[in-house]
This record gives sequence, C-alpha cells and structure tokens, in this order.
Amino acid sequence: MAWQTFGFENIKKYFERAVGEDSTEHSYLFSGQEMIGKKTFALELASHIQGSPVNRAALYMDPDLLMLGNEGVSIDDIRNLKSFLGFKPYSSRYKIVIVDDAHQMGEAAANAMLKVLEEPPAHSLIILISANPQALLPTIYSRCVEIKFAPHPRTELLKYLEQMDLNQAQAEFLADFSNGRLGLAYRLKEKNALQYIKKNL
Repeated sequence: MAWQTFGFENIKKYFERAVGEDSTEHSYLFSGQEMIGKKTFALELASHIQGSPVNRAALYMDPDLLMLGNEGVSIDDIRNLKSFLGFKPYSSRYKIVIVDDAHQMGEAAANAMLKVLEEPPAHSLIILISANPQALLPTIYSRCVEIKFAPHPRTELLKYLEQMDLNQAQAEFLADFSNGRLGLAYRLKEKNALQYIKKNL
C-alpha cells in the first residue's frame, strides 16, 4: 500500500498485513488525542480496502461507505447503520462504517450500537473514532480492537512542517504548540493563526 497519511508506521504495517491476509476484524476503535489524524487514517484505510481513490469526495460517494458522527450520533443514525449493513457490498469487499466522536453517542444510540457489534454481518467493518474512549460503554469498548494513535515525534513533525512553506522558527513553534498533533498544526497554519496565538500567549 502507498500511504498519504503522515506517520503511524506501525499501524500502517498492522493493517497492510491484515488486509493482505484478509484477516481484518469486524470492529476497531481508533483512539488518541483530537486532531492527531485518526479520521484521516480511517478514510485512507477505507480507500485501500475498497480499492477506491484516496480522495474524500470520491469516498463520500462510495455506496459501501457510511460516515457518521459529524454532528453527533443519534438512535436514528444507528438504525440507518443497521439498514446499511443489512445489504451486501455493492462493489467492494466490505460495507465500511466510520463513526467519528463515538463517545458522544447517547444511551439509546450506544445500546443500539452494542447490538450491532455483538453480531456484526460477515461483510462489515466498523471503525469507531474517539478522543475519549473511557466514555464509551465498557461493553462497546470490549468488542472493539483498540488502535492507539500516539502523538507524532517532534523531530518527525518538524520535518513535515518545514515542507509546508514555514521557516524553522515557525515550524518549531507549531510543533511545540500542537504537541504532536499534525491535524492541529496544519489547521493553524492554514488559518494563518501563528501571530494571533503568539500575541495571546
């Protein structure tokens, strides 16, 4: 697999082996700090598994991929998820569901999700994403294989930031301020927020 996502080399190797051996689990929990790259990785993993372009616009049009969680996860969302998984894949190996901020599920939604995880369809792959996995129901947590996304090492993050049209001082500031979270560093750079942050600090 050729990856576009920065870092997480051990996680990449894990999934390369799992996909190559057709031994992926039915449910995963991607945990780690906010804006560290969990969702980005999940989307690219989905594209590799489905054999589709590594392109968000194309992925969101994939009939075998369902994204939930941008504005919370309701009981109706989980009912939609169950209906989605009830059909066989249209053109891919799996029906893939990615649930962002899974810890924000309400009680009814969480209980409905638990039932899905207890008896997942053979063609399903469910990825829960959370920066606060301890807030999930223990029964949901126990039915997922947890993949922990650690902060990027400062030296590696600096190399990446220095390629983003930043001078060394700016790159070092963002590397330290973001605490290893590439997504946060990238967003701050795109919003030209460096001067604002320094002023308020």
